[in-house]
Amino acid sequence: MPDIAEMDSYGMRCEDWGGAYLITRAPGAEHPYRAERRDDPAVVLAAATPGALRELIRADYRARPVPREIAP
Repeated sequence: MPDIAEMDSYGMRCEDWGGAYLITRAPGAEHPYRAERRDDPAVVLAAATPGALRELIRADYRARPVPREIAP
């Protein structure tokens, strides 16, 4: 079970990046924190902690910005 600080950090990732990435948590997985680009669902970033996921998201976003809203 993640601690409160880890869950708060996870919640902040969802709030900060949720418009550009679908952010999920898969308890029990080796890398339970995941972010899927909303414009390209084939791109999935996975990390062991919310902080590590934040770094992956930032690097991915710098390399190729993700629109916050996908046009239908």
